[in-house]
Amino acid sequence: MTATWIKATTGAVALGALAAVAVLGSSLDPAAERAHATSTTAVMPAAQPAACPAPLTVPVGAIEGDDFSSVPTQSSRAVFGGASTPVGDGVAVEAPVGAVLERAEDGDIASLAALTCTRPASTQWIVAGATTVGASSRLVLTNPTERNIEATVTLYGGAGALGETRTLAVGAASQAELLLEGVEAELPAMAIRVDATGAGVVAALQDSRLDGLQPAGTDWASASEPGRHLVVPAVGGGGASAATLRLMSPEGAVASLTLVGADGILDWPGTSRVELEAGVVTEVAVPLGDVRAIEIDADADVVAAARTVVQRSSDVGLEGQTATDFMWVAAQPVPTTAESTAARVAYAPGLGGAIVAYSPVSTTVTVLDGAGAVVAETPVAARTVVRIPLDLPAGTAVSITGRAAWVVTVRQDPGFLAAMAPARPEVDPMEITTVDRSYVR
Repeated sequence: MTATWIKATTGAVALGALAAVAVLGSSLDPAAERAHATSTTAVMPAAQPAACPAPLTVPVGAIEGDDFSSVPTQSSRAVFGGASTPVGDGVAVEAPVGAVLERAEDGDIASLAALTCTRPASTQWIVAGATTVGASSRLVLTNPTERNIEATVTLYGGAGALGETRTLAVGAASQAELLLEGVEAELPAMAIRVDATGAGVVAALQDSRLDGLQPAGTDWASASEPGRHLVVPAVGGGGASAATLRLMSPEGAVASLTLVGADGILDWPGTSRVELEAGVVTEVAVPLGDVRAIEIDADADVVAAARTVVQRSSDVGLEGQTATDFMWVAAQPVPTTAESTAARVAYAPGLGGAIVAYSPVSTTVTVLDGAGAVVAETPVAARTVVRIPLDLPAGTAVSITGRAAWVVTVRQDPGFLAAMAPARPEVDPMEITTVDRSYVR
């Protein structure tokens, strides 16, 4: 008599446990086992809706008075991706990829913040955030599905993985939040891993900074894709006052870093080779200048993201003081084919929007709108970066052809910036392998 054993391998969308094996009468007898042919079948999992987190908030210590308010008195929020339905304080959108763009004019979180809204995933890495004095990291987990989910959060810092994890219950069609400064204080740089049961969750991090009374920026950070050959397609740029690359390798790695600009490879003294201890978060300062890309080649998987900071004059405190804003751009796999590029979608943010694209080879980048019409076209030399302004209404879906990694950036006066990464609208198929094995009755 035989029993069928099932092995499942999933992509970004997980389905949870698939099967259990019942043993009748006695344990498995190794001597009775015999080899049988295996059979692998591709199964398309059910598509879950893309979800966006709840709006930006002042994480802690909100103060409101006649002369000063830490809570924004003027703010706006736009959600792209078609019709939306509430999911807790967030929303699910009808499109397979959505986006959110928020602007707070004043208060502690005065900033421009943006995020690409994706479908749930079982494992996600976010490379962003800090929990030092004046910093807050608000993790928002969204479950747009009809089943309850459990999510386990693991933090990594300068000493590696923290021993303690946190598990959150995320109810059906709801959200759960966790202030990471309440989990571990005084982390100047962190990476976060979120593992979820069932169909997974959508994870997003509100990274907020405050320098005394001065707002020092707020942005949404989304998942980074692990890999050995990665690129951060946009860092620095006109008006940047600081830029930093943050990396972490779960198992440890040696990474080579290359800085690329509009005319090719740029000098980056002392940073061509970085040794990453397992689980240890490492930061490297990036030279300032026009918008650049960072190539990352490692001998084991790495997750990474770059943070760009800009300054502006402040109307808080003494005359001449400055406030800042920043954007996070996560590393992407270096595209191996033009088809892998064409499979990603983002949204035009309106005023101040542009596509920043990097290509490892000479190619032509063609920008298409949601209807497939060509809206821009430009050649890109091998290992260079190009900036393509987006003269499109806010919320217009965009994609590109050509072998390139890219991101949508937006800059608004008097010194605000944000970015939205493209995402794949397709659901990855799941492979189910069945193997016949003998058991003793």
